[in-house]
Amino acid sequence: TMYRAWLPALGMHDAYDVFISYRQYANSHFALKLHSHLEAEAMVVFLDSNNLETGVNFKRAFMKAISVSSVACPLVSAGAIER
Repeated sequence: TMYRAWLPALGMHDAYDVFISYRQYANSHFALKLHSHLEAEAMVVFLDSNNLETGVNFKRAFMKAISVSSVACPLVSAGAIER
């Protein structure tokens, strides 16, 4: 629909164009901006804060999502590289 870019994609999907992986405390702002930009380009994007519902097995859902994604996009902070 014409409002798709404005609505968050909640819940799990059968496939994703992009899987965004990030550390909550270091990259959440950038991850959310990237997610919005990619969805504005009509891509189906996995972002755990949007797609994982409370109570689901995080590890299982995370692995399922990455296995059905065309691209994995890990976001790494400068601090993580320095460690």
